[in-house]
Amino acid sequence: MPSVTHLARRKIEAEMICRIYREMCEVMDQSAALSILTNTIENAAVEEGRRFAAQAHGKPGLAHFKTILVDWDEALQMEMLEEGDDILRFNVVRCDYIRAYESLGLPPELVTLLSCRRDAAFAKGYSERIDFTRRGTLAEGSLCCDFCYRWREERE
Repeated sequence: MPSVTHLARRKIEAEMICRIYREMCEVMDQSAALSILTNTIENAAVEEGRRFAAQAHGKPGLAHFKTILVDWDEALQMEMLEEGDDILRFNVVRCDYIRAYESLGLPPELVTLLSCRRDAAFAKGYSERIDFTRRGTLAEGSLCCDFCYRWREERE
């Protein structure tokens, strides 16, 4: 059975989510529809982070966490800024997820939700010890998505 790329999977999901969103907006307030989708997508990202953490040999950590970049690399052009045992900082300067979602005709609020809102939830699901910050995203009009993951040591 042929493998589906991460980007192809996200495009398939986006088409269905967009159809559901448009139907939801016919019967409820747009903000209510977005709230339901946001909760659903963020919860799914937390679960995806947990599943990824379970694949770590030994204990999850930033060394394992950054291996996810291989999956993302197909669709992102990244500039690595800082990489260590307790920090992973990089900029995304091209995002094919955004391009794909826009080419499907998704409204801007779904582009941001499907592309950007997953990142913090994925990190949270992976480990409560990851602090994630980002000041802006390409989807929101920034020049880049500035990712910063910091690993906190366990407190005794």
